[in-house]
Amino acid sequence: MGEGEAGTVVVAASPLAGLT
Repeated sequence: MGEGEAGTVVVAASPLAGLT
């Protein structure tokens, strides 16, 4: 359980960073 969680965090941070 490393790539799965890490990948989800990156994908969730991408849109959030753009909105900010």
